[in-house]
Amino acid sequence: MSNYDQNLSDAKMAVTKSMMKMISNPVGSDIVEFSGLIDRLNQAWDELTDALRRQRDEYRNQVDHLIRELAEAKKK
Repeated sequence: MSNYDQNLSDAKMAVTKSMMKMISNPVGSDIVEFSGLIDRLNQAWDELTDALRRQRDEYRNQVDHLIRELAEAKKK
């Protein structure tokens, strides 16, 4: 698992644990901590999404380059 995947998994787990804690003991729950965990989860999603976009763009560039090379090779 990449760091992006692991960070997202960890953030999801932290939010889930915090939510379960809030459900079982609403009075003793820390809503500020929970909101911070949600922010961390959103950031992890954003970072993973950005990494996937960069990967997609790189794949597209590589495919375009290979197609151009193939076309030139067929010309000869």
